[in-house]
Amino acid sequence: QIQNIDNVWMFSNPKYDSFRIIELDSKMLQLLERTYKRQKKAIEFYNEYYTQLYVDNAHRLNTNKEGHVIQMINSRDNGTYIQPRVMQHCCRVIHYELGFTDFDYHSLRHMHATILLEGGADIKDVQKRLGHKHITETLDIYSHVTPRIAEHSVSILEQIE
Repeated sequence: QIQNIDNVWMFSNPKYDSFRIIELDSKMLQLLERTYKRQKKAIEFYNEYYTQLYVDNAHRLNTNKEGHVIQMINSRDNGTYIQPRVMQHCCRVIHYELGFTDFDYHSLRHMHATILLEGGADIKDVQKRLGHKHITETLDIYSHVTPRIAEHSVSILEQIE
């Protein structure tokens, strides 16, 4: 997690120190590989004008070559860091200006969990992916009964002899 503390971007532990390793699907891995290749080309293209990011021993993000090099996924072609506020702003535009009042930044997380559950993912795995301490949080907040989930329940009942 990256936080802005006293106008300094710092890496911090996730909520509840919920560090996790998750499996990624092949589409996501391909997207990350394309992003990595694009960044390598951008580094060559921009050369000395490329903004290389570093993280120091105090977990501060910087451009003054203190600490070790870090390649952020969310960066512009010139290497500058794209702050989470950019995506939050896009979501506010979608919510308020485009009139999708049920949508906000956190809806992406809800959608991720719901798609997994609709597809039959195990609730414990979804809990792990979201970093929840207690499965009740996953069940109460993120598991929505969708038409597909309801149809699946009926199909299970249909198969009982």
